[in-house]
Amino acid sequence: MSAQRHIKLSPIDAPPRFNAVTKVAISDETIIVRKAKVIANMAQANIDYLLVYADKEHGGNFEYLTGFIPRFEEAALVLHASGEVFLLLGNENLKLSQYARVSNTAIHVPYFSLPNQPMENSKTLAELLADTGVQQAKKIGIVGWKLFTSKLDDNSQLFDIPHFIFDAIKQSASPVATIINATSLFIGSDIAA
Repeated sequence: MSAQRHIKLSPIDAPPRFNAVTKVAISDETIIVRKAKVIANMAQANIDYLLVYADKEHGGNFEYLTGFIPRFEEAALVLHASGEVFLLLGNENLKLSQYARVSNTAIHVPYFSLPNQPMENSKTLAELLADTGVQQAKKIGIVGWKLFTSKLDDNSQLFDIPHFIFDAIKQSASPVATIINATSLFIGSDIAA
């Protein structure tokens, strides 16, 4: 037989509010430094093409460079070692490319849109990825959101992005290209500071 417990609720004071605190906007210089760090990390890993996956729950790495998280849809940022940036965006987020904190070329990817949204497109996802130059890449890094640290698996070959995107990358990449998980470029302990 369990003992009964009596719980008594008491009012508490509301936590203090700090209404006079101003928001700190991230400067353009900070975004430039962030992009340079990622490109330096790519060079250190010999990656010449980086695809950063994002959705509302897993958008931090994407937001690190663009300044926004895709709302309700999926998105991807492609960064070349040269610094060229492509934003692959669905119907609802396509308009946000003009507000991104990095210069970019926007590519409309209806596949990233919400269910039952219009998906009238003239190219497959593999063809849209080809428009970002993936076929010239020698080493492709894919950034999801999870840093795999298994002692049993090859962590560079574990991918946490939707299969249809990964499959389209494999279809559009050169047959001799190496594809690796490159999430450690953003959140690993061995990346450049």
